[in-house]
Amino acid sequence: MLGTRDIHLAGHVMDNYNRVPEDLFEKKMIVLESCKKKEPYAFFYRESFWYKIRKKMFLKFHSFFRWVKFGTIVDKNKSEFCFYSFDDECKNANNILAKCKDFIPDVISVHWVAGFVSSKTIRDLYELTRAHFVLFFVDEAPLSGGCHYHCDCEQYLFECQNCPVLKRGKKIAHIQMQNKIANLSDIPMTIIGSPYDMEKAKETIVYKNADIINSVPCPNVIEFPRDVARKDFNINEKDFVIFVGASNLHDKRKGLEYSLDALKLFSKGKENVAILICGKEYLDASLFGNVRVIQPGFLDKKGMCKAFCACDVFLSSTIADSGPMMVNYSFMLGVPVVSFDLGIARTLIKHKKTGFLAKYKDSRSLKEGIDFIYGMNKTERESMREHIVNSIKKYIDTPKWYDLIYQKIGD
Repeated sequence: MLGTRDIHLAGHVMDNYNRVPEDLFEKKMIVLESCKKKEPYAFFYRESFWYKIRKKMFLKFHSFFRWVKFGTIVDKNKSEFCFYSFDDECKNANNILAKCKDFIPDVISVHWVAGFVSSKTIRDLYELTRAHFVLFFVDEAPLSGGCHYHCDCEQYLFECQNCPVLKRGKKIAHIQMQNKIANLSDIPMTIIGSPYDMEKAKETIVYKNADIINSVPCPNVIEFPRDVARKDFNINEKDFVIFVGASNLHDKRKGLEYSLDALKLFSKGKENVAILICGKEYLDASLFGNVRVIQPGFLDKKGMCKAFCACDVFLSSTIADSGPMMVNYSFMLGVPVVSFDLGIARTLIKHKKTGFLAKYKDSRSLKEGIDFIYGMNKTERESMREHIVNSIKKYIDTPKWYDLIYQKIGD
């Protein structure tokens, strides 16, 4: 639909922003923080040397005030929920629209906006523009009254009336959820996310009237020959290689404790097995007995793709996630995944055909999944790889979200 105007709102620059065709519609992007010197979008703060210093000082005071506000009421033992509730600190609608004067949007898309855009901001933007809203579930924050991930909690279905993350002041989450219901439930909106999140969203009062677009991102990957990838990591050709990774290996939400337990159980008495672990921290290799452990540290996108090409299976033990996106990368490169039955894994993994869906928070079930892949012969592994590649192709060819949105508006 030519001539349609679109505003994108995000906390930081979005990877997919420049992939949207310029000739399809006029677009503006507004971010909270900019880290580039030249950009075609508006921002509130630019990341410069002095800004970093000011931000560092602000965060010290901010963390103190956050502790005053939430530190005594949030249960630190439940950090995997990532409770974050600062709607009163978000930008208002007039300030956002002032960043693109004389531009009245037909569509406003909202991406990852913690600390930037609240449900009240969205409501006010709607009242000022009457635009159609597109809300991307980058994580599960849109579902709850303050948590970024709900893990196995279902209080979001009951307006977060009894939040398990808050030791005191449980009404905070309930009030936040009531605000979302009041502000979002009756405006024209399309929500986009993994089928896992979209199923949960339709169960809530907030999004029961919203249109849904199921999304399975297919990231661009770099494929390396297996022998080249293994040589770069100094891995023997005959080794069975398990890949494990997270930017922060000690992030409770990533569930590395379950991976470590599963790997310790699996590695007993095994030969010709290697564990490839990437991340900012390093783990004690002696945990896995005589099994060789390779730890290249933090990997960029190229290095991560090379790691996938060097391994036989990717082990994902995240306990709260819309993704993780590493599952998508694994599938794009034809690598089977062993994962808990949640997030994007539930959509992509066909049990024992393209990977293994383990019981939630069950290390022995993860170990059973690794055993299953390990026990396959060469022909069976090649067959599984073919199933994986074919299964992801259908998502590559699906219509883009903007095509669906503008077709709807045009109709």
